Amino acid sequence: MECAGELSINTYLSLRLPLVAAEPPILVDLAAVRWVRETSCGIQFLSIQPPQLNRLQAFLASSEQSETSSS
Repeated sequence: MECAGELSINTYLSLRLPLVAAEPPILVDLAAVRWVRETSCGIQFLSIQPPQLNRLQAFLASSEQSETSSS
């Protein structure tokens, strides 16, 4: 994930992921920064409500299908 400001490892966040323009963002209740490298960081999702998780999984599955069909 790209980040504009500095984040420290083990910083806890809530996230709004605007993945599809016509839909509301996916909400992650609690996430933790696990690694930082310059302006990039790795995030672990610790708490996400089941409906939000279902939307995220559907988005990732459709992204994988798009990549597979375009190869």
